[in-house]
Amino acid sequence: MIKERRRMETEFSSETEYFGSVDPYLKDTYPLDDTELVESYAPGSDRSALKTWLRSVAGHRLLNREEEVELGKRIEAGNMVLDALKLDKDATFTYIADNSPTYQQFREWVLEQIDGSLDAEAFAKLNAAMDARDELVEANLRLVISIAIKFQGRNVPLEDLIQEGNLGLIRAADKFDYRKGFKFSTYAIWWIKQAIMRSLENFSRSIRLPSYIVTKMNKFDSVYATLCQKLQREPTREEMAEALEVTVEQVDEIVAFNADTMSMDMPLGPGRSSATLGDLIEDPSAGEDAGQISEMINADLVAEFLSKLPEREQIVLKMRYGLEDGERKTLREIGDALDVTRERIRQLEICAIAQLRTLYNEMGELRSQQPRRNRSAA
Repeated sequence: MIKERRRMETEFSSETEYFGSVDPYLKDTYPLDDTELVESYAPGSDRSALKTWLRSVAGHRLLNREEEVELGKRIEAGNMVLDALKLDKDATFTYIADNSPTYQQFREWVLEQIDGSLDAEAFAKLNAAMDARDELVEANLRLVISIAIKFQGRNVPLEDLIQEGNLGLIRAADKFDYRKGFKFSTYAIWWIKQAIMRSLENFSRSIRLPSYIVTKMNKFDSVYATLCQKLQREPTREEMAEALEVTVEQVDEIVAFNADTMSMDMPLGPGRSSATLGDLIEDPSAGEDAGQISEMINADLVAEFLSKLPEREQIVLKMRYGLEDGERKTLREIGDALDVTRERIRQLEICAIAQLRTLYNEMGELRSQQPRRNRSAA
């Protein structure tokens, strides 16, 4: 872990190494042949614009430890000014989530919020803090690019990954504690990766979450990282609830939002020919005769499989997928009925389906062995 962190810190420390990583990406993403060479580098082309920006990043000088400490002090002074003003943090997070502002737009919005509330000295400290954050961020942009390139190929353009990573970098700059003694890049790596992975998760979600929920999740991640660093271990649900000033049940709800939706096409066993969870549910569009036959077969199959599960897990699957009355219940509805949290219902559902997979695979193995036994008996 330490070796990996040190490698990440020193990655792209020279322009030669930086370009050596960026140029292969450009060639793979924007392939050229001799006839297209001139046109592809024409002003305004995607390749030209991206390459120009990536190369411009190398123009920002890397900072030494002393310079990072000085910038950290200036940022801290600005944060103290904001704390003294008690700027509404919830309103700030909501503004960011709803508007996705550029850094300059966010800066202007903050200044509008505090206009007339600062004396000249405090205003100067705030401006100095924003300039310091700009400098700290710009000096570490190549770190964002180095991490973003490692996540490419997941149906999200590199440009978008870099943008998300930049937001994580800005967040790291705002929360950097220079007193800890480590380099800023060591601290920033976590925030950059977290922002990029969050972007990939949101892109892959079949259900988009409202901005206020995303805001809660981001705050949860921030507090979680802080407590991990402070406690040198993962915080408990109770510790998270205390730090967030919410109930343990609300912590469970936030955690539940991170759970992926479960597809009805999820296979119960390995291979393309495997049955799926949806195969256990009757098709209402089938014909009357086929429906009656299917109903009898499925009823027996469902009963056989469910009988192998613990009673509570049977109830969860029956309610979740409408196996008895055809009405699917939400996690909250099932949780209310069983007097447990939604996250606990999700855990029971996942556990039950895992057991169904095992049962299905065992049944397949028995069927595959049956002909062999018959042949050996003959």
